Amino acid sequence: MTPNPSIEPSFEGRVRLLALTLAWVAWAAAMYGLVPPLLTYLRGLPLCESLTWARLSFLGFSLPVIAAGLFTLRRGTRAIRMGQWPVPGTLVWSRTQVQHGWRAKFEGSSLILSGVLAILAPLILVHYTEVRRIFYVPSSWGC
Repeated sequence: MTPNPSIEPSFEGRVRLLALTLAWVAWAAAMYGLVPPLLTYLRGLPLCESLTWARLSFLGFSLPVIAAGLFTLRRGTRAIRMGQWPVPGTLVWSRTQVQHGWRAKFEGSSLILSGVLAILAPLILVHYTEVRRIFYVPSSWGC
């Protein structure tokens, strides 16, 4: 039986992965630092204006999560279609063995599931939690 081929890391790939990781960390730190002052600012605004800003900020916070979900969904479908994981062109930190067969399909299926959940998470938040109050405003409020 022949061993599975491996994907070798490249310097450019590691730099791109590091840049992507730092971008996500910067986004998370910005969200952590921006949310409390934003909520304080929104509490001081008139009702209709605060609803507009709350909607925009919720959409702004949700877009990176939806983008990550779409990226993950695409990776999962490619893994299932090609029957291997990681798919060709994947950036890796270290030498990674290529998986075939049921392992690749399992990886692809789990990526598809997590991608769908990441895409649906903001919609579920809006529908089933208190966030819906900023989107479904009664007409008696006059906004």
